[in-house]
Amino acid sequence: NVFVEPGQPTPESAKAAMISLERAVKDIKEGKDIVGKEYYEDDKLVRKELFDEADEIIKKVYYSDDEKVEKEEDFVLGELYSDVVYKYGEDGKSTSKKNTYNNAGEIKTVVDSEYSDGKLEKEVKSTLDKEGKATVTEVNYYTYKEDGTVVKAQKEDGETVKETVSDMDGKDLYSIDYFENGTTQKKYFDEKGKTVKIENINKEGVVLRTIENSYDEKGKPQGYKEYDHNGNLAYYGEYEYIEGKLKKISVFDDEGTPVRSIEYDENGNAEIIEAE
Repeated sequence: NVFVEPGQPTPESAKAAMISLERAVKDIKEGKDIVGKEYYEDDKLVRKELFDEADEIIKKVYYSDDEKVEKEEDFVLGELYSDVVYKYGEDGKSTSKKNTYNNAGEIKTVVDSEYSDGKLEKEVKSTLDKEGKATVTEVNYYTYKEDGTVVKAQKEDGETVKETVSDMDGKDLYSIDYFENGTTQKKYFDEKGKTVKIENINKEGVVLRTIENSYDEKGKPQGYKEYDHNGNLAYYGEYEYIEGKLKKISVFDDEGTPVRSIEYDENGNAEIIEAE
Protein backbone atom coordinates (compact mmCIF):
# COMPACT_ATOMS: atom_id res chain seq x y z
CA ASN A 1 0.00 0.00 0.00
CA VAL A 2 1.09 3.54 -0.76
CA PHE A 3 0.53 6.12 1.99
CA VAL A 4 -0.91 9.38 0.66
CA GLU A 5 -1.22 12.46 2.85
CA PRO A 6 -4.69 14.01 3.05
CA GLY A 7 -5.26 16.44 0.19
CA GLN A 8 -2.43 14.94 -1.90
CA PRO A 9 -3.27 13.38 -5.28
CA THR A 10 -3.17 9.62 -5.57
CA PRO A 11 -1.01 8.04 -8.26
CA GLU A 12 -4.19 7.27 -10.20
CA SER A 13 -5.51 10.85 -9.99
CA ALA A 14 -2.09 12.30 -10.85
CA LYS A 15 -1.95 10.06 -13.92
CA ALA A 16 -5.44 11.13 -14.91
CA ALA A 17 -4.42 14.78 -14.49
CA MET A 18 -1.41 14.26 -16.72
CA ILE A 19 -3.59 12.66 -19.39
CA SER A 20 -6.00 15.59 -19.11
CA LEU A 21 -3.07 18.00 -19.49
CA GLU A 22 -1.81 16.20 -22.55
CA ARG A 23 -5.24 16.40 -24.12
CA ALA A 24 -5.23 20.14 -23.43
CA VAL A 25 -2.16 20.70 -25.62
CA LYS A 26 -2.71 21.17 -29.35
CA ASP A 27 -0.07 21.45 -32.06
CA ILE A 28 0.01 24.47 -34.37
CA LYS A 29 0.95 23.25 -37.83
CA GLU A 30 1.98 24.76 -41.14
CA GLY A 31 1.60 21.93 -43.59
CA LYS A 32 3.17 18.92 -41.89
CA ASP A 33 5.52 20.99 -39.75
CA ILE A 34 4.74 21.74 -36.09
CA VAL A 35 5.49 25.43 -35.55
CA GLY A 36 3.97 25.86 -32.11
CA LYS A 37 1.63 24.66 -29.38
CA GLU A 38 -1.59 25.87 -27.78
CA TYR A 39 -2.39 25.15 -24.13
CA TYR A 40 -5.96 24.94 -22.82
CA GLU A 41 -7.56 24.75 -19.39
CA ASP A 42 -11.26 23.93 -19.14
CA ASP A 43 -11.43 24.27 -22.93
CA LYS A 44 -10.10 27.84 -22.74
CA LEU A 45 -6.92 28.91 -24.51
CA VAL A 46 -4.44 30.09 -21.86
CA ARG A 47 -1.08 30.15 -23.68
CA LYS A 48 0.45 29.84 -27.11
CA GLU A 49 4.08 29.10 -27.96
CA LEU A 50 5.78 29.50 -31.34
CA PHE A 51 9.12 27.99 -32.41
CA ASP A 52 11.69 28.56 -35.15
CA GLU A 53 13.07 25.91 -37.50
CA ALA A 54 15.48 24.74 -34.80
CA ASP A 55 12.58 24.28 -32.33
CA GLU A 56 13.83 27.28 -30.34
CA ILE A 57 11.15 29.35 -28.64
CA ILE A 58 10.53 32.69 -30.41
CA LYS A 59 7.22 33.82 -28.93
CA LYS A 60 4.82 33.20 -26.04
CA VAL A 61 1.29 34.59 -25.87
CA TYR A 62 -0.82 34.54 -22.70
CA TYR A 63 -4.61 34.83 -22.65
CA SER A 64 -7.20 35.99 -20.10
CA ASP A 65 -10.27 34.02 -19.01
CA ASP A 66 -12.21 35.46 -21.96
CA GLU A 67 -9.30 34.50 -24.27
CA LYS A 68 -8.05 38.03 -24.89
CA VAL A 69 -4.31 38.51 -25.28
CA GLU A 70 -2.95 39.67 -21.91
CA LYS A 71 0.77 39.40 -22.53
CA GLU A 72 3.21 38.63 -25.33
CA GLU A 73 6.88 37.69 -24.99
CA ASP A 74 9.39 37.62 -27.87
CA PHE A 75 12.66 35.71 -27.68
CA VAL A 76 15.94 35.85 -29.61
CA LEU A 77 18.20 32.80 -29.36
CA GLY A 78 16.11 31.58 -26.45
CA GLU A 79 16.54 34.80 -24.44
CA LEU A 80 13.74 37.24 -23.67
CA TYR A 81 14.00 40.21 -26.03
CA SER A 82 10.73 42.05 -25.36
CA ASP A 83 7.35 41.72 -23.67
CA VAL A 84 4.11 43.66 -23.87
CA VAL A 85 1.16 43.72 -21.46
CA TYR A 86 -2.34 44.73 -22.59
CA LYS A 87 -5.26 46.13 -20.59
CA TYR A 88 -8.86 46.29 -21.78
CA GLY A 89 -11.87 48.56 -21.30
CA GLU A 90 -15.49 48.29 -22.33
CA ASP A 91 -14.69 49.16 -25.95
CA GLY A 92 -11.73 46.78 -26.24
CA LYS A 93 -8.02 47.28 -25.80
CA SER A 94 -7.28 50.44 -23.78
CA THR A 95 -3.55 50.53 -22.99
CA SER A 96 -0.37 48.53 -23.45
CA LYS A 97 3.20 48.69 -22.19
CA LYS A 98 6.07 47.13 -24.14
CA ASN A 99 9.55 46.60 -22.71
CA THR A 100 12.67 45.58 -24.59
CA TYR A 101 15.69 44.13 -22.81
CA ASN A 102 19.46 44.17 -23.21
CA ASN A 103 21.73 41.13 -22.94
CA ALA A 104 21.84 41.52 -19.15
CA GLY A 105 18.06 41.27 -18.93
CA GLU A 106 17.66 44.97 -18.07
CA ILE A 107 14.94 47.12 -19.63
CA LYS A 108 16.41 49.40 -22.30
CA THR A 109 13.28 50.83 -23.98
CA VAL A 110 9.61 51.26 -23.04
CA VAL A 111 6.63 51.95 -25.31
CA ASP A 112 3.41 53.13 -23.64
CA SER A 113 0.38 52.97 -25.95
CA GLU A 114 -3.19 54.22 -25.73
CA TYR A 115 -6.15 52.86 -27.70
CA SER A 116 -9.57 54.24 -28.67
CA ASP A 117 -12.38 51.88 -29.72
CA GLY A 118 -9.76 49.15 -29.68
CA LYS A 119 -7.49 50.96 -32.18
CA LEU A 120 -4.03 52.29 -31.43
CA GLU A 121 -4.26 56.06 -30.96
CA LYS A 122 -1.00 57.19 -29.35
CA GLU A 123 2.37 55.70 -28.40
CA VAL A 124 5.22 57.16 -26.40
CA LYS A 125 8.67 55.61 -26.78
CA SER A 126 11.31 56.06 -24.06
CA THR A 127 14.84 54.88 -23.39
CA LEU A 128 16.19 54.02 -19.95
CA ASP A 129 19.68 54.84 -18.70
CA LYS A 130 21.70 52.68 -16.32
CA GLU A 131 19.92 54.23 -13.33
CA GLY A 132 16.52 53.45 -14.83
CA LYS A 133 15.67 57.06 -15.70
CA ALA A 134 13.38 57.27 -18.75
CA THR A 135 13.81 59.82 -21.55
CA VAL A 136 11.07 60.23 -24.17
CA THR A 137 12.54 59.75 -27.64
CA GLU A 138 9.48 59.52 -29.90
CA VAL A 139 5.75 60.31 -29.78
CA ASN A 140 3.39 58.96 -32.46
CA TYR A 141 -0.30 59.56 -33.17
CA TYR A 142 -2.44 57.28 -35.34
CA THR A 143 -5.41 58.08 -37.59
CA TYR A 144 -7.45 55.69 -39.72
CA LYS A 145 -8.80 56.37 -43.22
CA GLU A 146 -11.93 54.97 -44.86
CA ASP A 147 -9.85 52.99 -47.39
CA GLY A 148 -8.25 51.03 -44.53
CA THR A 149 -4.89 52.77 -44.54
CA VAL A 150 -3.34 53.96 -41.28
CA VAL A 151 -1.35 57.18 -40.85
CA LYS A 152 1.29 57.32 -38.11
CA ALA A 153 2.34 60.90 -37.39
CA GLN A 154 5.56 61.35 -35.41
CA LYS A 155 5.52 64.69 -33.62
CA GLU A 156 8.05 66.85 -31.82
CA ASP A 157 6.85 69.89 -29.85
CA GLY A 158 3.47 69.48 -31.52
CA GLU A 159 4.89 69.57 -35.07
CA THR A 160 4.78 66.57 -37.40
CA VAL A 161 8.29 65.51 -38.39
CA LYS A 162 7.39 62.24 -40.10
CA GLU A 163 4.33 60.41 -41.41
CA THR A 164 4.17 56.71 -42.26
CA VAL A 165 1.20 55.32 -44.17
CA SER A 166 0.42 51.59 -43.83
CA ASP A 167 -2.25 49.31 -45.28
CA MET A 168 -4.86 47.51 -43.18
CA ASP A 169 -2.45 44.58 -42.70
CA GLY A 170 0.20 46.82 -41.15
CA LYS A 171 2.57 46.88 -44.14
CA ASP A 172 4.21 50.26 -44.72
CA LEU A 173 3.32 51.80 -48.09
CA TYR A 174 5.30 55.04 -47.89
CA SER A 175 6.70 57.58 -45.43
CA ILE A 176 7.26 61.34 -45.56
CA ASP A 177 9.96 63.18 -43.60
CA TYR A 178 9.35 66.88 -42.97
CA PHE A 179 12.39 69.16 -42.56
CA GLU A 180 12.67 72.59 -40.91
CA ASN A 181 13.45 74.33 -44.24
CA GLY A 182 10.10 73.20 -45.69
CA THR A 183 11.46 70.42 -47.89
CA THR A 184 10.32 66.81 -47.64
CA GLN A 185 11.53 63.35 -48.52
CA LYS A 186 9.09 60.61 -49.54
CA LYS A 187 10.03 56.92 -49.44
CA TYR A 188 8.03 54.10 -51.05
CA PHE A 189 8.25 50.49 -49.82
CA ASP A 190 7.62 47.11 -51.45
CA GLU A 191 5.86 44.06 -49.97
CA LYS A 192 9.03 43.10 -48.09
CA GLY A 193 9.48 46.56 -46.57
CA LYS A 194 12.38 47.48 -48.87
CA THR A 195 12.74 51.10 -49.99
CA VAL A 196 12.12 51.01 -53.74
CA LYS A 197 11.85 54.73 -54.45
CA ILE A 198 12.90 58.00 -52.79
CA GLU A 199 11.68 61.46 -53.81
CA ASN A 200 13.32 64.68 -52.61
CA ILE A 201 10.74 67.48 -52.79
CA ASN A 202 11.21 71.23 -52.35
CA LYS A 203 8.90 73.45 -50.31
CA GLU A 204 6.86 74.29 -53.45
CA GLY A 205 6.08 70.58 -53.86
CA VAL A 206 8.35 70.00 -56.87
CA VAL A 207 10.20 66.68 -57.04
CA LEU A 208 13.86 67.64 -57.48
CA ARG A 209 15.41 64.19 -57.43
CA THR A 210 14.13 60.61 -57.59
CA ILE A 211 16.09 57.49 -56.71
CA GLU A 212 14.87 54.00 -57.61
CA ASN A 213 16.48 50.98 -55.90
CA SER A 214 16.61 47.43 -57.24
CA TYR A 215 16.99 44.19 -55.25
CA ASP A 216 17.52 40.51 -56.01
CA GLU A 217 15.01 37.83 -55.03
CA LYS A 218 16.58 37.60 -51.56
CA GLY A 219 16.22 41.33 -50.94
CA LYS A 220 19.89 42.22 -51.41
CA PRO A 221 20.46 45.65 -53.04
CA GLN A 222 21.76 45.37 -56.61
CA GLY A 223 21.77 48.96 -57.80
CA TYR A 224 19.97 52.27 -58.11
CA LYS A 225 18.98 54.87 -60.69
CA GLU A 226 18.86 58.61 -60.00
CA TYR A 227 16.62 60.94 -62.01
CA ASP A 228 16.59 64.75 -62.18
CA HIS A 229 13.56 67.06 -61.77
CA ASN A 230 12.59 66.48 -65.42
CA GLY A 231 12.55 62.71 -64.96
CA ASN A 232 15.76 62.18 -66.95
CA LEU A 233 18.36 59.65 -65.83
CA ALA A 234 21.29 61.47 -64.20
CA TYR A 235 23.28 58.69 -62.53
CA TYR A 236 23.08 55.00 -61.77
CA GLY A 237 24.95 52.73 -59.37
CA GLU A 238 25.93 49.08 -59.34
CA TYR A 239 26.69 47.02 -56.21
CA GLU A 240 29.48 44.43 -55.93
CA TYR A 241 29.66 41.76 -53.22
CA ILE A 242 32.39 39.38 -52.11
CA GLU A 243 31.29 36.41 -50.00
CA GLY A 244 27.99 38.14 -49.33
CA LYS A 245 29.53 41.42 -48.10
CA LEU A 246 29.17 44.72 -49.93
CA LYS A 247 32.59 45.70 -51.24
CA LYS A 248 31.99 48.35 -53.87
CA ILE A 249 29.40 50.68 -55.36
CA SER A 250 30.28 51.94 -58.84
CA VAL A 251 28.55 55.15 -59.95
CA PHE A 252 28.08 56.14 -63.62
CA ASP A 253 26.50 59.10 -65.39
CA ASP A 254 23.63 58.83 -67.87
CA GLU A 255 26.05 57.92 -70.68
CA GLY A 256 27.72 55.13 -68.71
CA THR A 257 30.89 57.06 -67.90
CA PRO A 258 32.37 56.21 -64.45
CA VAL A 259 31.92 59.06 -61.98
CA ARG A 260 33.10 57.60 -58.66
CA SER A 261 33.26 54.43 -56.63
CA ILE A 262 32.59 53.75 -52.97
CA GLU A 263 34.75 50.94 -51.60
CA TYR A 264 34.29 49.18 -48.24
CA ASP A 265 36.92 47.53 -46.08
CA GLU A 266 36.47 44.50 -43.81
CA ASN A 267 34.97 46.67 -41.06
CA GLY A 268 32.44 48.28 -43.36
CA ASN A 269 34.24 51.63 -43.52
CA ALA A 270 33.69 53.45 -46.81
CA GLU A 271 36.19 55.26 -49.02
CA ILE A 272 35.00 57.46 -51.88
CA ILE A 273 37.23 57.41 -54.95
CA GLU A 274 36.51 59.96 -57.70
CA ALA A 275 37.00 58.84 -61.27
CA GLU A 276 39.89 60.45 -63.14
